[in-house]
Amino acid sequence: MDLVSKLAHVNYHTICISHKADVDGIGAATLIKKIFDAKPILIDTSDFIKTLEIISNTEKLKKLYICDFGIDDKNASQFNKIINDLIAKNILVTYIDHHDTNPEIIKKLKNKINVIYDSSECATVLAYNEFREKLSYDAQFLAACAAITDYTDSAPECSKIVHAFDRQFVFANATMLTYYISDNQKNDDILEKLIMELANSNLPCEITGLCESAKSAMSKIAQLIPYVYKNKIILNNLAHLEIKGPGRPRDAAHFVHGLSGKNVGIAYKKRPNNEYGISIKGSGNNPHLGKLANTLAPKFGGTGSGLKDACGGNIPASKMISFIHEFDKHVGLYFNNN
Repeated sequence: MDLVSKLAHVNYHTICISHKADVDGIGAATLIKKIFDAKPILIDTSDFIKTLEIISNTEKLKKLYICDFGIDDKNASQFNKIINDLIAKNILVTYIDHHDTNPEIIKKLKNKINVIYDSSECATVLAYNEFREKLSYDAQFLAACAAITDYTDSAPECSKIVHAFDRQFVFANATMLTYYISDNQKNDDILEKLIMELANSNLPCEITGLCESAKSAMSKIAQLIPYVYKNKIILNNLAHLEIKGPGRPRDAAHFVHGLSGKNVGIAYKKRPNNEYGISIKGSGNNPHLGKLANTLAPKFGGTGSGLKDACGGNIPASKMISFIHEFDKHVGLYFNNN
């Protein structure tokens, strides 16, 4: 089903558009559903602007929540136009995000809409802290899971939330939830049902079928390890890999980074629109990968955003290898200058 058909019958007073690929996007959408009874619209980053355009024209819309999507120099103009149209229609907009973003973009947004933004925390924790008076322990637990899976659990607010619970229990639930979401990326009905279950105060481990589905996903991801080990391509400062079979870039990028011994790992997979979805992973004393992707991707006709040690984006197929070599060069420049 194409995006227009998927959204054709979406006509609600309150809608939440959120990232479908990970616990943070699902978690933020869950909290907004729980508090405001918002209809969740779960999408990939590549469909973000198009979805906003379609949703902004729904007749009943009065409140719109946008969670876990970064704004970069390429999509800022389109995003700003849509926001202006929404304001002209007296639609209340709340933007909740943590991806590295040009401070000027955030500053201008704050003059127009409700912006909940902090690049050091994750979106679910930001939502939890903003609306915590209306939430209970189960929402706090979900925020802890999101912080762990988004690698922000050392940030001030995230750390407080994570340490309110037994760390191993949070890790176990966060891990199962991650792989359940991974195993059901192509089934929006299951992901929306997951949000309903979580919004009804169920912990991940209490949701029927979640553990079994997570185990299935982990078995599939395990098959990526020998594939990455055999097919990774090593450059001066990073290693990269195109996934030509099953598997997601966000899962493979960890293995590309770890198994190559290089500072950065990049995994990418071609989409039907002739773009590559990319995932970039690193750790330790690296340049801020999210900032670097945000700067370089638009120069190659793509988009990129994320955190210091993990980010993603989309790059046109014809520019993919050029982008990788440019990224490799800038990682090298960082280490030469530090």
